[in-house]
Amino acid sequence: MRRTLCLTTFDLADLAPARVLAETVKAAHPDWTMQAVVIEEPGWTLPDHAFTPFDCVIPAADLAPPRFRPWIFGRDRTSARLPVAARAIRHALAAGAEQVVYLDADSAVFHPFDFDAPFDLETGDAPVLLAPQQISPSATLPAYRDGEAAAMRLGIFSPGFLVVRDIPEGRAFADWFDTRALRPIADGRLAGAQVEPLLCNLAPALFAGLRLVRDPGINVGSTNIAGRQLRIETDGRITVNGTPLRHFQFPRAGSPAETVMERNGRGDIALYELAAWHKRQTARALVPEAARQRWSFACFADGSMVTPPIRRLWRERDDLYAAFEDPFATGPDTFHAWLGRERPDLSGPDLSGPA
Repeated sequence: MRRTLCLTTFDLADLAPARVLAETVKAAHPDWTMQAVVIEEPGWTLPDHAFTPFDCVIPAADLAPPRFRPWIFGRDRTSARLPVAARAIRHALAAGAEQVVYLDADSAVFHPFDFDAPFDLETGDAPVLLAPQQISPSATLPAYRDGEAAAMRLGIFSPGFLVVRDIPEGRAFADWFDTRALRPIADGRLAGAQVEPLLCNLAPALFAGLRLVRDPGINVGSTNIAGRQLRIETDGRITVNGTPLRHFQFPRAGSPAETVMERNGRGDIALYELAAWHKRQTARALVPEAARQRWSFACFADGSMVTPPIRRLWRERDDLYAAFEDPFATGPDTFHAWLGRERPDLSGPDLSGPA
C-alpha cells in the first residue's frame, strides 16, 4: 500500500470547511496522512482542538518558496490555494510521500477513491491523475456556457483535485508545476484567468503517462452539475449517475460558482440536501478564534488595505515585482510610498470585488 499524504491549503478564515474536508477524508481513508498548509504568517494562536482532524499543520511560508512575500502580495485568499499546493506537493514528495493527493478546502469526500484499473490510487502506475471539469457533452446551451465554454477559458481540469506519485515523471511534473506556479504572469496575458488551471492544460502534452479520471463521482461541482444526477439511496449512500459520489466541490457562499450551481442544479432535491449538510457541518466545525482573524496578507504594515486593484497592478508590472523585496512594507523607498506618489487613485475603499 502506498504511503499517501492528502493535503489541502487555506487561510484561517476557512479553517471550518477545511476541518470538514479532513474529517471526511479520514473517514474514507483512515490510513492516509492529512496535512493542512495554512496560508498565513506563522505564529497564530488557536485552541488546541482547532486542527484536530489534521495529522500535521504547516504554514505556507515554511515551505520556503523563493520571494514568498512578493509573490503572495499579488494573490487573494482563494487564488493562492493551488499554487501553494504545488509547492506543498513538491515538498511532500521530497520528504518521502509515495503519493500526494491535493483536495480543495471547500470540498468533501463521501466514498473512498477506489478507481477501476488503471486509475486505482493504490496500484495504478500513472505519475499524475487529473480530473476533467467535463466528461460528457452538455445537453443545453446554458450548461455549455457554464461547462465546456468556461473550461476552455478557465481550465480544462479541476483546480481542486490532483494526485501526484513519487515516480520520475510524477516528480518532474511536481517540479515543473511548482516552478511555473511561483512565476508571476500578468493577468492581461491570460485574459484574466488564473495561471495554475491553465498550466494543467499543458501537462498531458509535456509529461508522459498522465491519466484523466473520468469517474462521474469525482470532482462534482458547479461547472458540471448539469450532467451529474445526484441521488440519495435508501441506505443513505449518495450516488452520481449511478456511481458512488466520492468527491464534491462546494461553491463558496455568494460566489459566481454558487449562482452557476443553482442555475444548473435543476431543482435537484439531493443537491440541496447535500449543500445544506455542508453548511451544517461547516457551522459545527467553526473555530471562532480563527474565523475572527483577518488574513495575514490583507494589509500593508501600517494597517491599510491591499485592495484588488493594487494586487492587479503588482501582477501586471514586472518592474515593480523586481524592485521591491517586501511590498507589504511602509515608509520611505517602499512600494507603499511609490503607490502614494504614482498611483494615489488605487488607495481608499475597496469597491471592485476580488482580485
